[in-house]
Amino acid sequence: MPTVANRAVDILVKMFNLADGWGWRPAGSNPCRGVARSKVEKHERFLTREELHRLGEALRAAPAERLASVHAAAAIRLLVLTGCRRNEILCLRWDDLNFDAGEMRLRDSKTGARTVPMASAAAEVLRGLPRTNGISLVSGDRTRIICLPATC
Repeated sequence: MPTVANRAVDILVKMFNLADGWGWRPAGSNPCRGVARSKVEKHERFLTREELHRLGEALRAAPAERLASVHAAAAIRLLVLTGCRRNEILCLRWDDLNFDAGEMRLRDSKTGARTVPMASAAAEVLRGLPRTNGISLVSGDRTRIICLPATC
């Protein structure tokens, strides 16, 4: 598995670089430096209709079974429905949504600010979310959904 091997090398490189930086090893003595990474062929894979159905069922049951919050389940639904990136959904604010125009304004996406069409299914998910007082993020308290560095 080339991808797994590459990930292991990446982790080891990072560990030895940190050890160098902290003075635990002589500077520049990383034994992973120069290790060739395996070639990985890129491929696209889309969920089948059956997989989408099973995902939908799991997301419907997750909040009731305390497997995920309502906001976490909604975030996953929005990822599937919009094609947005994780942080684009987790950093989405209520005032970024224009339900009348059917648009979501992404302030800080990988490619810069952009507008994403909001399909009726995505709008339905967003309308069904409870709003948290004092929190402008659609995801509520982002740190409770997925542990991420503070980027919003």
